[in-house]
Amino acid sequence: MADCLLYAGAIEYVYIPVTVTSPGAAIDVDTDTVEVGFLGLASSDVLTSIVWTAAEWSVVGTTTYAKILVGAGTAPAPDPAAVRLAVGIWRAYVRIVAGSETIPLLVAPGVVKVLSA
Repeated sequence: MADCLLYAGAIEYVYIPVTVTSPGAAIDVDTDTVEVGFLGLASSDVLTSIVWTAAEWSVVGTTTYAKILVGAGTAPAPDPAAVRLAVGIWRAYVRIVAGSETIPLLVAPGVVKVLSA
């Protein structure tokens, strides 16, 4: 994901490319579930404090993305599943559940920047 820029009041999807590099491993968008969490870049929060939100898979060509709806700043939540991010710089993390296996943490390249309007 290249840096993503959102202005306060915006509600839009953020797409995070997901690649599995373990030998013999593959993403199954029909059965694997994906979740996304965010931590503020300047935050002192630890990875265990991430609040995970269900995301969706999106496949474009040969690239697989985790897609999540984000409400920036004070945007009204159009969907109870939407994540609301305050003004600031955020790093996205992805977690995949494949059957009984959980791939706990993949850090997304780039950041999500939420700016005041």
